[in-house]
Amino acid sequence: AYARGSREAEPVARMDLRAFLAGIAADRGLPFAAEGDAAVQARPVALARAVGNLLDNALRYGGGARLSLARAGSEAVIAVEDDGPGIPPERLEAVFDP
Repeated sequence: AYARGSREAEPVARMDLRAFLAGIAADRGLPFAAEGDAAVQARPVALARAVGNLLDNALRYGGGARLSLARAGSEAVIAVEDDGPGIPPERLEAVFDP
């Protein structure tokens, strides 16, 4: 829902993405790496839920998780990496199903 931009009652707020992600990683005892700072406009609760779901899945199915933040021009890039086998190619489209 977050990636699709669905409208929620939560208002968009300006936030320090680096500090926000560092807190999410710390809560789960996971490593976090960041290249610079990123101030973004986002819905904090929805973003925490989305990132948390990705991390929880990486922990559950991927044998561990790492969270990072990078900049690509004017965009902030959040990456969740794990050590699992990955998603089989024939199932890739299904990851976007509700």
